[in-house]
Amino acid sequence: MFYGLGADGTVGANKNSVKIIAQDVGLYAKDTSSRFPQIGCADDIHLRFGPEPIHAPYLIASASFVACHQHGFLARGDVLRLAADRAVFLLNSPFGKDQVWDHLPRSVQKTIIEKHLRFYVIDASKVARDAGLGSRTNTILQTCFFAISGLLPRDEAIRHIKESVRKTYSRKGDEVVRQNYVAVDATLVNLFEVRAPASVTSTFDRPAIVPEDAPQFVREVTAKMMAGLATRFR
Repeated sequence: MFYGLGADGTVGANKNSVKIIAQDVGLYAKDTSSRFPQIGCADDIHLRFGPEPIHAPYLIASASFVACHQHGFLARGDVLRLAADRAVFLLNSPFGKDQVWDHLPRSVQKTIIEKHLRFYVIDASKVARDAGLGSRTNTILQTCFFAISGLLPRDEAIRHIKESVRKTYSRKGDEVVRQNYVAVDATLVNLFEVRAPASVTSTFDRPAIVPEDAPQFVREVTAKMMAGLATRFR
């Protein structure tokens, strides 16, 4: 699962990942966008891959990898709702590995602990700015995905990512390609695994989607739709 902002290139990065997984890893792969993003973000991407052909564009119900490409999404909805037990959680955050835990809502900390998630953090936005890419963090977070997932040896994965960068951005000029190469090379030294404490320590939580005194329909239907939860009408 990848939660991204429309301007950060999440969709394009996943399309390139599908090509790498299919052509270089040798697995079948397919990415699907939800028609109704679950947490108010612009892009909600479900990436599936495996040894068998994938015929239907269904959405993921249990994700082994969840990437949140904007720290602010944590306050909008439950980004870890679909995370499987012992899944990987990758967060793009301006807070470093020693500070980020204190900036997570209580519910996020609780899920990380209860589901035994492996938690990684990177300030991809800073890496992108330093490389001259502005807000385009897609290449950086794509590199994180391949580095953490182990689908390919890291050096081989980086080589394939750079090849996809050249094919995707060569029409925009050599400088854009170079900037993306710089970002890829800077990614791994800025990617950190965070060891979660044994208990929840946060002093704040995600605000309620709607007020407690909202009308019943708003609480039971509208709020669930805003949270990306299926609602059954009777």
